[in-house]
Amino acid sequence: MNLTPIFVCAIIFGCFYKIIELFARRRERMAIIEKISELTPDKADAAHISRLLNPSPDNRFGPLKLGALIMGLGLGLFTYVLISLNINTYTSYDNEILGTSLTLIGGGIGLIAAFIIEYRIRKSDKDRK
Repeated sequence: MNLTPIFVCAIIFGCFYKIIELFARRRERMAIIEKISELTPDKADAAHISRLLNPSPDNRFGPLKLGALIMGLGLGLFTYVLISLNINTYTSYDNEILGTSLTLIGGGIGLIAAFIIEYRIRKSDKDRK
């Protein structure tokens, strides 16, 4: 199987994404510079400027997003195998795809379960305080 077209498309879309991201970050930086220049001397303490330059990342839903993505990939591949079974084009290559899809589904379920457990632990810690 020739993977050259796949890699070429991935490189093209990756470069396009990075160019768009470059312009978006430039606008963000310009907005931060404007916010800093608008600060009065009494509000211009180091902590406030630090929060403007480095906002705290909100990764509370990172495992949930990643788990949903991986599970979606696995379900898509599993659907492909089911469709190829129904139209009688099932090959030995599809056995590998079936294994990969089930692995992705299991990984996605694991990440979603980890998110649920972490959420419940955080909630119980907040209730204790």
